[in-house]
Amino acid sequence: MDMDGTRKPDRDCEQAGCSSPPLISFERICKSFGGVRALREVTFSVRAGEIHGLVGENGAGKSTLIKVAGGVHRPDDGLIRLGGTPLNCHSPRDAEAAGIRVVHQEVPVCASLTVAENIFLDPSPPTRGGFLSRKQMIDRSRELLARLGVDIDPRRKVGTCSPAERQLVTIAKSLAHDVRLIILDEATSSLADAEVKTLFEVLRHLQASGTTFLLVSHRLREVITISDRITVLRNGGYIGTYPNSPNAVTIDFLAEKIVGRQVGKAAARVHSHGTARRDIAMSVRSLCQKESRLHDISFDLRFGEILGLAGLRGAGRTELLRCLFGLAPADSGEVHVGSISGCPASPAEGIALSLGFLSESRGEALLHSHNVRANVVSVVISRLRRLFLVDAGACNRLAVKTVRDLRIDTPSIRTDIRNLSGGNQQKTLLGRWLAATPSILLLDEPTRGVDVGAKAEIRKKIVQLADQGISVIYVSQDFDELAIIADRVLILADRRLVGELSGNQVTAANIVKGINIHARSFAPS
Repeated sequence: MDMDGTRKPDRDCEQAGCSSPPLISFERICKSFGGVRALREVTFSVRAGEIHGLVGENGAGKSTLIKVAGGVHRPDDGLIRLGGTPLNCHSPRDAEAAGIRVVHQEVPVCASLTVAENIFLDPSPPTRGGFLSRKQMIDRSRELLARLGVDIDPRRKVGTCSPAERQLVTIAKSLAHDVRLIILDEATSSLADAEVKTLFEVLRHLQASGTTFLLVSHRLREVITISDRITVLRNGGYIGTYPNSPNAVTIDFLAEKIVGRQVGKAAARVHSHGTARRDIAMSVRSLCQKESRLHDISFDLRFGEILGLAGLRGAGRTELLRCLFGLAPADSGEVHVGSISGCPASPAEGIALSLGFLSESRGEALLHSHNVRANVVSVVISRLRRLFLVDAGACNRLAVKTVRDLRIDTPSIRTDIRNLSGGNQQKTLLGRWLAATPSILLLDEPTRGVDVGAKAEIRKKIVQLADQGISVIYVSQDFDELAIIADRVLILADRRLVGELSGNQVTAANIVKGINIHARSFAPS
């Protein structure tokens, strides 16, 4: 045990050879980008045939380590051994040839091609007599999918597959090679609970046949569920590797190791304002949008209220926020904001109504080729003009204030946004909308793919905004998160509002129960 009463890392156990030998070992791996040290002498190993969890805050070095293992980056110092042999990769192709495959968070598939065609885009498809043999390709794909223990028709178009099925197709593609290690990078972030369960059953099935996995995720409960051991990185450095024996590793234990301090209860306090007596900030009546199939949506949002939206994937949560902001204008219905009535027909009209919209997709919202300052001021640039010129000083002051207020970890406001961690990119996007001083914030998965430390900071900031009177509509697939932060929760199913929870009714269990009751009632026969 450590002096603080926590478990010691089991590196000594590994060195003593008390279990299966390492498949891959990272030895004093260092990597820097400009003045930012992404990895600092990281040393740990993944044993052959295990499912090994890798966790840490955004900016802890997980993504950089994956890219080093996958041949995207070369380490500045240190050594990787695969099966005891030094691994020297100059490209992803080299890593794949060595038997390392990376399955990314955003699954790269060709939606217009079949499952079999996606599997054999690389490696080369089977041929007969010098010509493509579609029969062999389909038969071989069926064999690979059978190894996963799943039944997906190889002739099916990938565009019709669910996110979980696309993940499985990508794993089957990995098995078409002589794969030794599969790295799963946030593979469950866009999956529903039932899909995660299916994926984990596949991982255990493959593990039983000797496949080794490195699972990178922010979803600590899932990491604990599936992993044999769990490694923690913090600020680019190795903290420890912990055997996941029953009751040995908990979410609280990992969270403390990840952030380097106890995650305070204040970050997880219930937000409650007694909203029944507050005035209405937004009133929505009979809202319909044909393209997204939103039907007859009616609700009120009060000043200073955090209103949660819950539902299964496809229930209409994102579509409702996009409609309210004017990205997908309503076909009928009414939206009242203060004394102004009318549905926004464009984002410009949404902004004019003092709305801010944080998209669930950072990739779409970020200005990737620009720096932190440009990303912060982009929405309000027209307010920062003197005559016909942009006031550079005003831009700088606003960006500096945003970085300070949201504790964005960046060397400078002139740092390229792509060099920031995912959590700091997310805080930058939130700062962009706070710079516009909205009265209503529409937040779509504001903590998705964000580590526990950044997640707590973002939640705390949102609660502070509500305390100042800003109204928030909060979409999250994490029902525990909704139960923590929301005053009320509206439940959607089949693009309709079907239920409401308030006060003491707002619990994760009640949210799950409400969703499942209505999901069954709207299920197709």
